[in-house]
Amino acid sequence: GQALDKRRMSTEPEPTTEAPAAAAEAAPAEAPAAAPAAAAPAAAISFVPGEAGKSDAPAAVDDDEKRAAAIKKQVEYYFSEANLTNDKFMRTEMAKTSEKWVPISVIMTFNRMKALLPGAEHAPVAAAMAGSEVVEVSEDGEKLRRLPALMKKTVTLGGKEFVGRAAVVAHARPLLQKEGELAEEECSFIKDLLSHHAKAAEKIGAGIASIKAGCNPKFPDTRCFVLVRADGSEEDFSYLKCVDALFPLEAPPGKGGKGKGKGKGGAKQVVVKPHRHEGVYIASGKEDVLVTRNLAVGDSVYGEKRIAVEEGEGEEKTKIEYRVWNPFRSKLAAAILGGVDSIWMKPGSKVLYLGAASGTSVSHVSDLVGETGCVYAVEFSHRSGRDLINVAKKRTNIIPIIEDARHPQKYRMLVGMVDCIFADVAQPDQARIVALNAALFLKNEGHSVISIKANCIDSTAPAEHVFAKEVQKLQADQFKPLEQLTLEPYERDHAVVVSCYRQDKSKKQKTS
Repeated sequence: GQALDKRRMSTEPEPTTEAPAAAAEAAPAEAPAAAPAAAAPAAAISFVPGEAGKSDAPAAVDDDEKRAAAIKKQVEYYFSEANLTNDKFMRTEMAKTSEKWVPISVIMTFNRMKALLPGAEHAPVAAAMAGSEVVEVSEDGEKLRRLPALMKKTVTLGGKEFVGRAAVVAHARPLLQKEGELAEEECSFIKDLLSHHAKAAEKIGAGIASIKAGCNPKFPDTRCFVLVRADGSEEDFSYLKCVDALFPLEAPPGKGGKGKGKGKGGAKQVVVKPHRHEGVYIASGKEDVLVTRNLAVGDSVYGEKRIAVEEGEGEEKTKIEYRVWNPFRSKLAAAILGGVDSIWMKPGSKVLYLGAASGTSVSHVSDLVGETGCVYAVEFSHRSGRDLINVAKKRTNIIPIIEDARHPQKYRMLVGMVDCIFADVAQPDQARIVALNAALFLKNEGHSVISIKANCIDSTAPAEHVFAKEVQKLQADQFKPLEQLTLEPYERDHAVVVSCYRQDKSKKQKTS
């Protein structure tokens, strides 16, 4: 990380006053709260980017206004296009969330920020960036991101304007499926796009006579654009490399680098198989992971890994994207891996999700029920609710409801009858909350899946006793418990209880 940071610092165009390396290393991890001005290093030297023997840490700044200005300038540089174009680490950190937020704690690991704020405080960074025209501060003051308006730029290709990477890709893909030479207007677009290729001059060679779409000679199953040169020779090229060069800030992380990975074809083939729970899958590669088919292709909700798998043959071959479902982030995923008999959700199901939080598990339930299903996601916290709404913007089968689940009558007009209620509200009266919602929304012989956190109900009693009491409460409210499963090793003192609601008495007698 330090080596990467030094490389980043050496690319900054303006010299900065630096402290000697020995002085920087000898400094304590946290500076005193009220250090006098005279305590600043006296042997400060001028820093020249790339010069050997000089420290990569700027001299200590004592004046609050000067320090704030130095912090603002440094952070704006980290998020500038000049830096992000070559800074794979920052682009990867930004790609971990769909909103491109980077925690201030990550920024404070950089050497220059350590020198400006030896105590690694977050508040001075948030205060310094207030009003910045490049960087935005999150509402909780703990994250930073480049202003969304600056992330997408407008380009002109073939006489047409395009805003952002997605617009260019959407225009190019249909052209790739055509057979034979492209029309003059289409060629103009591809020529302008080709000019951004790293080896454009080499590709063009003697000049372009025409452009056609066809199969890659080396990979017959892959389509590409082919240049027909003036001398009759042909040369293929990847339009996505041109797009990534044109939009470096929007390029997927890891593209364009010279890493030592195996590259295409070198990694182990991933095979996706259906799980016994309909709508859930197992991806088998280097290791087996639980996945759901991504309803919003290209989008990660909480930085989870996405897996693209080709299915079909010949012209019917398509790429399908799956999202890894992390059992340490989702109680429902932990229950599935723990061997629960049934989650009572499948494609087309209608689910009421109580305690939706930021939408981590909700997004996977959205994948699971598919376009024909629906997820009513109830969350009380307005801060988490904002994240939930952003998730719902890309997943139209999620209905976000920012309301207290203790008062289901407040959202009665929004929710229809559902097949299943999943609850993860972590409240002492969780059983009562589920019963109130079930009375209004859960159909007869519908099912509930409840995640119980023992410490939230009674921290003094053993977890097994707490689970038993909650089951008794559910029985008193017309629930018939079917299954109970602890979530070890993913969650401590947690259990999932699966129940049937208002089971038909005649069926109940037969089963008994």
